[in-house]
Amino acid sequence: MMMDADLKERIAKGRVVAIVGAGVSIAASGGHEAASWKGLLQSGIERCEAVLSGDLPQRWAARMREDLDTNDTVSWLGVASQVHERLKGLAPGEFRLWLEETIGGLEVKHAGVLEALRDLQVPVATTNYDNLLEVGLGRDSVTWTDPGRIQRVLQGDEDAVIHLHGHYKQPDSIVLGYRSYAEVLGDRPAQALQHALRANNSLLYVGFGASFQDPNFSKWLAWAKETFQGQEMYRHYRLCRDEERQAVQKQHPGEDRILALSYGEKHNDLAPFLSSLVVPAAQEGEAQEQASVPVGLPSADWLLGRDAELAELVSHLCRDSPAPVPILGGPGMGKTALSIHAFRHSAVAASFGERRYFVRCEGVFDAASLPGAVASAMNLVLTGDPQRALLQALNAERTLLVLDNFETPWDAGRTAAEALLSELASLSTLALIVSVRGLGRPYGIPWRSSLDLSKLEPEPAQELFLKITDEAHRGDPDLERVLSVLDGVPLAIRLMAYASRAYPSLHWLLDAWARKRTALMSRGDGKDDDLEVSIALSLDGPRLGEAAQGLASQLALLPSGLAFEDLDALFAAGGRDASTDLVEAGLAFFGGERLRMLSPVREATMRLRPTAEVQLDEVVSHYLSLARELGSRIGSPGGRESISRLEPEIGNLEMCFRRAIEGIDPDGAFAARKGLAQLMRFQNIGSPQLLSKASRVAHSMDRPTDEANCIQSLGDIALRRSDHDGARERFEEALPL
Repeated sequence: MMMDADLKERIAKGRVVAIVGAGVSIAASGGHEAASWKGLLQSGIERCEAVLSGDLPQRWAARMREDLDTNDTVSWLGVASQVHERLKGLAPGEFRLWLEETIGGLEVKHAGVLEALRDLQVPVATTNYDNLLEVGLGRDSVTWTDPGRIQRVLQGDEDAVIHLHGHYKQPDSIVLGYRSYAEVLGDRPAQALQHALRANNSLLYVGFGASFQDPNFSKWLAWAKETFQGQEMYRHYRLCRDEERQAVQKQHPGEDRILALSYGEKHNDLAPFLSSLVVPAAQEGEAQEQASVPVGLPSADWLLGRDAELAELVSHLCRDSPAPVPILGGPGMGKTALSIHAFRHSAVAASFGERRYFVRCEGVFDAASLPGAVASAMNLVLTGDPQRALLQALNAERTLLVLDNFETPWDAGRTAAEALLSELASLSTLALIVSVRGLGRPYGIPWRSSLDLSKLEPEPAQELFLKITDEAHRGDPDLERVLSVLDGVPLAIRLMAYASRAYPSLHWLLDAWARKRTALMSRGDGKDDDLEVSIALSLDGPRLGEAAQGLASQLALLPSGLAFEDLDALFAAGGRDASTDLVEAGLAFFGGERLRMLSPVREATMRLRPTAEVQLDEVVSHYLSLARELGSRIGSPGGRESISRLEPEIGNLEMCFRRAIEGIDPDGAFAARKGLAQLMRFQNIGSPQLLSKASRVAHSMDRPTDEANCIQSLGDIALRRSDHDGARERFEEALPL
């Protein structure tokens, strides 16, 4: 009992790291054979027999099974080395496929131990290759090959399970045989971080059997003995059953400072024992029940490109009496993900304990319903005046409350919602996070500066895509094209990455995108699983009136965005107010004297809100007029001003020319042909293939002059680009017409 109390005290001080072995995966998976090292190696022998039957030495498989039956660690390592090297020596992907079909097939059948580990709120490292801890704890994963991220985990700046021997989704990180053990033993950063784990923390070993005899752990223990030479002050603990305690303790002499600690008589006693180590939260006020971390809160996989925002948010929350924090941004920008990562952060958990509540407000349709939603998250029954009872409960002690997607009750009745927020903000014990879709935030609240989430920069956007696809497409020549259509929108990147698993290559994925567009970005029917659902919530919201919805439909047509002067021309009445509404709703943004939409938002809006025929005609006519009137001046005095005006519009000009030539207004397209061609000719931008298409349309309409003019323009462009043979060919084709 004294050892229990010592361990519990170390956990309360945040000085314990749990090291998890195969026993936890075996229990959580319901005894699946791939969860144990022996079972995995047996599977590996079978796979080698299946795919290498003609290339294996005589009696190879029989010898491997005999070595496994010895239950000797050295013999097992020999088997592991054979399986590892033979499968990796096959065609690329065979070793990955074996890992996916064995370890990747493990599912959580019994979550008790995982939930108890989660409730300890301590860093977790593991020698297991599987993903069960990530599922049970709601955390990300990081392997020994990424020492920078491991540092962030140990410093409390990131929440992830540390895989000391690799993770099945990163085959190159797997430590299975002698050669891979040599790699991790020879990796100085990996060894340094293992040493830091031991030197700075008490280690709690859970689910360990023979693993202490493997080369990595043996060297780890030898380093500790040599370094501390009996001077180490703090204990480390290895959990075991009652009947095993004496035998386990004999494996660890006094200088190891590892104490065998019994958790009970049966394996089923492990989860209750771990739960008994959790520091109890202070008792709440009258008629309140003890709070717990919300059940079913989704994990937000990777939060790349938001390090600064997360660090700022966590630091602010851990202060005394922090001001309310608004998180703002358009649909799919990761407001919920940032909130969840902050909510789960170890420093926030240490500061608030179990007094953390996460409330999704998209189903809260007015301010009057909000107290009930918060009370439900707190497992409270409110009596009397619900709002007053809630405020008293929240003010009982230090508490974190996250109101996600608060725009739903706010839009339903702003005055009432802001009054309730103001009451919440006045509580000195309450830390408040409020995420709102768009850039507007409730008034009358003593906010700290808002966290405004915009699109991801190219590097984190690429890393997020590759993380979700298990690095499968790094170096793929089509990766840049895929990322360009996603335009840095985190939700779009996530959903496209998950969708890519169904296609043999990114080339096929792009082909599917060309046909399906944002319909491809769906894994469910909620805002976190379907890009169009997320964007539809903004389009349908009460903040967008008729003028703003009409502007959204027209803006979605324009890949280059809408210049302010064109906004005034197309929307003489109400255009600027409508544009402000779109920006506040997070559907558009101002940039470079233009109103713009990100690419995935444009594509979804076009599907959800197709432009009315009359509006489409207005847009096409406007840009064709610009090309006709200004483009013809290029190459003559005054042409520079025309270039400055038209060059930023090239995407819009090409879109309108294509729509016109396809049937909306062929006459207008032929009239604008020269201006568009001059822009392509002198600025080397745009796609001459549009002029080729126009020439074919003119031919089908029996308009030889227009056909000849289109072909001549192609020759002019080729000549300007020093393609003399191509120019001659075009001119000779045009002359007879």
